[in-house]
Amino acid sequence: MAVTRAKKEEIVAEVKKTLQSAGIVFLVDFPGIKAAKINELRAALKKLGAKYRVVKKALLEIACKGLELDASRLAGHKGSVALITCEAHELEITKAIANFKKENDTIEVVGGFYGKYFLSKDHIVALFRIPSREALIAQLLSTLHAPMQGLVSVLNGNLKKFVLTLEAIKRSK
Repeated sequence: MAVTRAKKEEIVAEVKKTLQSAGIVFLVDFPGIKAAKINELRAALKKLGAKYRVVKKALLEIACKGLELDASRLAGHKGSVALITCEAHELEITKAIANFKKENDTIEVVGGFYGKYFLSKDHIVALFRIPSREALIAQLLSTLHAPMQGLVSVLNGNLKKFVLTLEAIKRSK
């Protein structure tokens, strides 16, 4: 069944609204993936507050032109793309997409948008490699703790030398 012009205009308006309100947008291709797997991804993303929507590439390009977003890098891509949008918890959503991609090699990241900037596939893959929030906090605390630990070790070393010197004097008398 063909989609009417009015319906296409409605879809473009919805996509524009989504692109404007989202903090980050991931563009994903899903050739040959089963609907059950996509529903698993949708459920995982919904728990994190993200939305998953499939849009024809041509309609996405029209919406991007209306918002002055550079969608020219999508020119080589054919068919539909899935928009994964979120307003918060970007790293958690990135991790959910990365985990899903590990399990399902058929899903392919095409790119994304962060504000008015286009993120290439390489940028998105780099986001996949960022540790979780908890791991980053642990690294920060470890970095902050290291100088204090070093100071304690230095001060403890002087006290230890002093005690060993006193013991040596005691043995010699």
